[in-house]
Parts: sequence; structure tokens; C-alpha cells
Amino acid sequence: MPTLNRLRIQQSFRDAKPLIGQKILRRACTLRNEFKIFLNNLNNELMDQLAMNIFRLLTDCVVNIDFPFKIASTSSAFGKIFAQLCIFGFRPDLFSVIADSMVTECVRNGGAHKRCETLIAWSQLMQFIFSNVRDGYYSEIRQQRRSSLPQQQLFLKQKHNLNTITTRGSL
Repeated sequence: MPTLNRLRIQQSFRDAKPLIGQKILRRACTLRNEFKIFLNNLNNELMDQLAMNIFRLLTDCVVNIDFPFKIASTSSAFGKIFAQLCIFGFRPDLFSVIADSMVTECVRNGGAHKRCETLIAWSQLMQFIFSNVRDGYYSEIRQQRRSSLPQQQLFLKQKHNLNTITTRGSL
């Protein structure tokens, strides 16, 4: 990402408050009804936690904007959170709604640069962030599926039986 775009992002996010996470979720609800249904399935504590995680993701990525590998790892960890939210109706296509809402709210947040230049800068950053968010999400889903396969359960059962035999033998 060009240096000027990084500066635009940092300047426009400089005065951001944790409340931006809530604003992003509200905007996402207006953009897509499926997202609203997903949020309605969450309790208030989970919704507040999700809003705070969005704020932390943005903050960490802006602070580390000169270090793409840190942005990638932070984004991937954020994506892994959503694998646990599938039971509440989350689907990976809803990431695009979150990304669009983030761009909109971050551009609205202000800055001295032209709005179109700031929009381009945030769009580039979100493209990178959400590429890694999706990677984290799918890696966690694969891990969950692997751990629930019959051969994995058989292995765990055999390991438990072996531990039981070993424990009895040492008494």
C-alpha cells in the first residue's frame, strides 16, 4: 500500500472511538437483512464483544499499517472467531457486509484528505484485511471438521484407553 494511503488511513482513524464497532454493526444490519437476523440471534454480551473485536481489529491494523504480516495475523485471528458464530447463523458471505460497513464508517469518521482518496485507501486496506479474515475463518472451520472426523474420535478414544491402562498399571 502506498505511503500516502497509509497516512490517509491513520489520519482518518486518529479520533476513532470504540463506539465505531457498534456503528459498523448497525450499518451492516441496514445493508443486509441476513446480517440483522444473525445479530438478533446473539445475546447482548456477544454483540458487544463482537463490536469491541471489530474496533480492536481496526485499531491494531491501523497501528501496524507498516507491518503487513502483523495485519495478516490479527485479521486471521479475527476470522477464527466467526467459526464459533456459525451456530448463530453466521455465513462467510456476511464478511463482505462487515467490510463494506467498515469502509463506510471509517471514511465518514473524517480526515483532511478528499473523501474519494480516503475511500480508495480504506478499500485497499479492507481488501487485504478481509482476505486474511476469510483465511482464518476457513482454517478454523477445517480444524473443527478434522477434529470431528470418525478417525480422529477413534484416535482420541484409543489414547484415552491407553492413558487409563497406563494409569492403572502405575498404581
